[in-house]
Amino acid sequence: DEVVQGVRVRALKSLMGAVQRTVEFRNGTPRTFELVWVDFQGAQQTYSVLKPGAHQVLSSFVNHVWLLRDQKSGEATDIVVVIAGSGTQRVVIAT
Repeated sequence: DEVVQGVRVRALKSLMGAVQRTVEFRNGTPRTFELVWVDFQGAQQTYSVLKPGAHQVLSSFVNHVWLLRDQKSGEATDIVVVIAGSGTQRVVIAT
């Protein structure tokens, strides 16, 4: 099983959320990443590709789960959960 940040990827799934939130992903690495939304059944849906130095702003919901997957290796490197708050939730990829 694939494990990221001590969590089995297969066990992840988004929860229904009624509160919308803007999320900004910023790639500060020389690698290309896929932004992958983990749906309510745990299926992974590739949303977009984030090239080196690029950023992506998207609309999501609180309690939605996103994976950052290295496009070259296919390895999931980070798990992002949208949290409640004001303004934009910022995610910087730095490794």
